[in-house]
Amino acid sequence: MEILKSYLHTRSVYEVHLSSFDLFVSEGLRNVIETETRNVIRADNKNCDFAFTNIVVERPTIVDDNRKIHYLTPREAKMRDISYDGTVYVDIRIQTSRDNVGQVCRYPFMKLPIMVGSKLCNTRYATLPTVSETDLKGYFIIRGKERVLVSQERMAYNVPLCLLKHGAVTVEMRSMSSATSHSALNKMLLCVKDFSLSATYVVPCVNQTIDMYQLLGMLDIGVDEFWAHVDRPVDQKNRVLLERFVRGYTLHLEAGAPHPTCTKGARTNIEIKRVVEEELFPHLGQYIKRGDCVIAVLDMFNRGFKTLIGARPPDSRDHYANKRIEVSGTLLKSLFKISFKRFARNIATSSNANISLANILSRYNNLTKCIQYSFSTGNWCAIRSTYVRAGVSQILGRISYTSALSYMKRVVQPCSKELKNSDVRSVHFSGNFFIDHCETPEGATVGLVKNFALTTEVTEEQNFTHVLMTLRRLVDGLGTERTAPGAIEAGTTVVTLNNRPVFALDDSPDAFLAVFRDWRTRKLVHPHTSVHMDGRRTISVLCDEGRMIRPLVDIGARQRLKDIMDRDRPRVVWEKTDDLFDELVAEGVIVYRTVCELENEVVAMVANDITDATRYMEIHPAALLGVMSSIVPFVETNQSPRVTYYSNMGKQAISWLYDSLEDACETTTHYLVNGQVPIVDSDVSSALYLDRMVSGNNAMVAVAPYMGFNQEDAIIISKSAIDKGMFYAYTMRTIAADDISLAQEKSVTIGVPPETYRKKHLDFSALDPDTGIVRIGTRLQVDTVLVGRYARVGDVITDKSVAFTTKDRFPVVHDTITFKTRKGNSCVKVIIRELRVPEVGDKFCSRSAQKSTIGLIVSHEDMPFTADGVIPDLILNPCALPSRMTLSQILEGAHSIAALTAGISRVNKTAWNGTENYVESAKEELVAAGYSSEGTCIMYDGTTGQKIETPIFMAPTFYHRLKHLVADKIYSRSVGSVKAITRQPLSGRSSNGALRLGEMELSCLSAHGASSMLVDKALECSDKYSMVICSVCGNIVNSQRDSCAICDTSQTVRIVIPYVFKLLMHNLAALGVTTKIFPKIRA
Repeated sequence: MEILKSYLHTRSVYEVHLSSFDLFVSEGLRNVIETETRNVIRADNKNCDFAFTNIVVERPTIVDDNRKIHYLTPREAKMRDISYDGTVYVDIRIQTSRDNVGQVCRYPFMKLPIMVGSKLCNTRYATLPTVSETDLKGYFIIRGKERVLVSQERMAYNVPLCLLKHGAVTVEMRSMSSATSHSALNKMLLCVKDFSLSATYVVPCVNQTIDMYQLLGMLDIGVDEFWAHVDRPVDQKNRVLLERFVRGYTLHLEAGAPHPTCTKGARTNIEIKRVVEEELFPHLGQYIKRGDCVIAVLDMFNRGFKTLIGARPPDSRDHYANKRIEVSGTLLKSLFKISFKRFARNIATSSNANISLANILSRYNNLTKCIQYSFSTGNWCAIRSTYVRAGVSQILGRISYTSALSYMKRVVQPCSKELKNSDVRSVHFSGNFFIDHCETPEGATVGLVKNFALTTEVTEEQNFTHVLMTLRRLVDGLGTERTAPGAIEAGTTVVTLNNRPVFALDDSPDAFLAVFRDWRTRKLVHPHTSVHMDGRRTISVLCDEGRMIRPLVDIGARQRLKDIMDRDRPRVVWEKTDDLFDELVAEGVIVYRTVCELENEVVAMVANDITDATRYMEIHPAALLGVMSSIVPFVETNQSPRVTYYSNMGKQAISWLYDSLEDACETTTHYLVNGQVPIVDSDVSSALYLDRMVSGNNAMVAVAPYMGFNQEDAIIISKSAIDKGMFYAYTMRTIAADDISLAQEKSVTIGVPPETYRKKHLDFSALDPDTGIVRIGTRLQVDTVLVGRYARVGDVITDKSVAFTTKDRFPVVHDTITFKTRKGNSCVKVIIRELRVPEVGDKFCSRSAQKSTIGLIVSHEDMPFTADGVIPDLILNPCALPSRMTLSQILEGAHSIAALTAGISRVNKTAWNGTENYVESAKEELVAAGYSSEGTCIMYDGTTGQKIETPIFMAPTFYHRLKHLVADKIYSRSVGSVKAITRQPLSGRSSNGALRLGEMELSCLSAHGASSMLVDKALECSDKYSMVICSVCGNIVNSQRDSCAICDTSQTVRIVIPYVFKLLMHNLAALGVTTKIFPKIRA
């Protein structure tokens, strides 16, 4: 457990995003600019040379009221509703001829949002106030709002997938060029028809299907070369099937059939051979070698045929070896690449038209606008682009501290919520210890929104050339003959780097793999570079970005691990002084491995599981879990749905969000007042600082039916517990006002309006006469003015004051903030604070996902009590425990009793931490503490004083108060506004609307025979309408006439109907359908 705690202290939950963003700033910006300048501008302008050099990203700054520049802090950016961004400066040089040279030095190229906590964040420097360990990092601030880039899951490029469906195999591979981002989707279809192998190929770019014989012929592949790359089947039947296919190919070559041409699209009549030679596999480079292309095609054929005959299992799209994760730096790089490419094209066009450099930059440089647009809307694309990825940028949910932490570990698979494919949403075994299988939302996005496990990291892109040179030095040192991939012969092994063939080995691959792993341990190769055997004759080396990777203990270095762990070393309290994990990584005890490498390895869960075949061991079994599921005590004793439910409930718990309430500036935030540290907790919670950012209270919970008010998931709570401050919460709201003038107003002034022009119903007595802002500590009532403000149009003054409008609430002014915006306007924020005391209907839950609502608040005297006078704070219905099978809550209570009796304030019960039997150990501790082995006690009825015959289990249990508060949701009305068309009441609490009677409510009332209530609520209290009907013809009669205009009779009846029924009659009449009503006269 010490290793896992050290890891969580040295590699925070934000590390994936922080390191990715830092790499983008240091290398990604420069690489994109250099690549796109070369590919777009210089390629289209032979006589024009552009150069962008000296790229510098500055830390966020702002100009204050004294016109001085100072460094901007994240708190100030949130308070002032501005973006936390830094300026990107570049030197631009353009040369159209020998003498015509234009140059701009230190040009402010764009504004780049800076990630809080990154190397460019001002909180990392000692010149500004330092931040606490509990302060969140890894997010951005856009116009004062905290936004986070959610990691996106995608399929891996350049990896062939063999998919088996209805007896046929489809081999797919998306080939993507890392330099130009050009991609091509290659498809090969294999099936057996009439005892013969049928193979076709869908040529990318032209989307035309050709026979496999034609593709092999266009690549000039001979029979010997074919057999050098394709494995002969072992069984006779399949060997004959493949040999028959080869004989057919031989006849095709002898016939000398012409190459096919394109028959559709913009490339009609162009030979497909040109497409095959130039655009089939963009990932092989700009100038594709024939040998590399042959290896790629025959490798797809070999995989597909072996899958077809059952010699190889089919691939899965959901296997995490076939997926990549795009984190913040990768997402920003792709967005900047799209935007800069468009900017480069505009430069290429304008430079040909001899437009000056200054005009080009001022006209087309909209990079800042594009990035701000994507961050603000969440649509990850260039402006007016057809390709859009929605929901990449999201508002950072600060409902609770754990909710914000969970955002940093979130991974989204971009699929439609209405997707019916269950495989996409299901748990895949390859995600063990990489993805937390418990933490996923309920409902439409289940399985599509996931979270990383505790120790999961994402690889960063490494330099392809550097890794290739290292591999060549490695092979040369072995003395093994290294040949070009195109010269491969039977029995040789191909080495691929990022699925691109680089050379072939004549000898056995075992020596290569052994030396590579040794070099990686000695840090001669980057620790995140992975290697594995991909089939029988291919060694795959991967150094691309987006691969999930996690730390493991190398079994071969167990003695070094023991020596290091036996040393005397300082342990972590709050400061990050523990370097245990970094030391283990430096010594080669801890190694990083990806999904591909671990698929065929034996990994021990604990030391007792180690066998001769074991190569790695987990640093701790709790690494299987994520942020939310790891803080549940005895989580391994609960069923999986309970852990999933708590992963969602725990994020809704009211908690402590900041070290100080002064940092609060969100629109609405809830804070727990008297939070406590759980008695039974896990080491992961303390490593995540959840013992400082508390989110609940230790309540004495009795499990018993009482008064009938704690049934159906309800609880009874003691009034004395509430009076002592248990579960108290503050609700903080921020109300803003500024002096921005509207079109018809000449000026808006913040101050106390002249008394003559004040609105008569508003109360201005709480305003400071000098500032026009409400005083701190003022108890607010409805129509109390918060910020005095008035507009002047000529000699006319209009009161524009901002007042408190909520009825029946009496909050207190907590703080006021005055500042200037970047445009020079004055702005005032008033933060009000309201104490929320628990009341009937408020929601609570335990860490075992026992969600309950308060059914009754009972006075101290009426609560049941023990012989020692102990009364419970909560009473839970006993049916809740066996129905939900939450053994962890019973164990938590039992161990809490024993701990408190022994004077222990905290008990560590991390998941899978030891081999003890929790039930037996709980019994032993209870007996040692003087209780029965069941933990029950004798209690007495609080109302009668009589002894309750059944022993009752009462123990401390940690409970959360959820954000679903009655005070925020309850509403009612007698009369109010109605809709103009239907004459029915408005809907919604904010509109002072009425309650809606739905189909289920109507059915329930009908089943109970409450027809009069239905008439009252659905007619009398809604859209009651009276009209006159002719008893003879059934048509509507003008109420101003005495007789029917159609049948000229005076036999009319006045009826009462809903007004929407009259609208229905008019709509039917517009369609040519006449509606007649013949009322039945009751005797």
